Amino acid sequence: MQTLRPDDTMTSRSASPASERLPGEEEKPTAEMTRKSRLSTAERRQVVAELKLPEDSKLSRAVISGPQSGKIFQIEKPKMVIGRQDADITVEDPEISRQHAAIEVAGDRVTLIDLGSTNGVFMGDEQISEASLENQSEFSVGSSTLMLIVTRRGT
Repeated sequence: MQTLRPDDTMTSRSASPASERLPGEEEKPTAEMTRKSRLSTAERRQVVAELKLPEDSKLSRAVISGPQSGKIFQIEKPKMVIGRQDADITVEDPEISRQHAAIEVAGDRVTLIDLGSTNGVFMGDEQISEASLENQSEFSVGSSTLMLIVTRRGT
C-alpha cells in the first residue's frame, strides 16, 4: 500500500492509451471528451419535448463500485432520477441525495444532469452539472461509481 504525503497529488482514471487497452477494447470516454455546456431554458424545453428511448437499443446503468456494486438497473423510461429515495433508480448510498441526478434519453443522445445534489456528480475528478454520456461512460454519485451500458437489440 502506498503512503501519501500532504504534498502528493492523486490523479484520476483517464482514458487508456491505445497501448494499455486490450485488443478489441474501445477507449472509454472521459469527462473532457463528453463535456457539454449547460443548456438554456428554451433548449432544455426542446430536449424534454424530444425525450424518447431508442428503438434499436436497450439502456442500463451498472453500479461498478460502492455499496451496491454489481447491481444493474434497466433504464425503462426517457427520464430517470437517481437518488437515495423517491427516485426511479434507488441507490443505497448515504452520500447520495434523495434526488441526486437524472438521466435523460432523447433517441441516441443520453444526458446526465446534477439535480442540485449536496455532494455533486463527477466524471473522473471533474464535477459536472450536465454531460453527455456514451456507452461505457462512468460517473460518480456519492461513493458509488456507475456506468452507462448501451446494448443494441438483436445482437
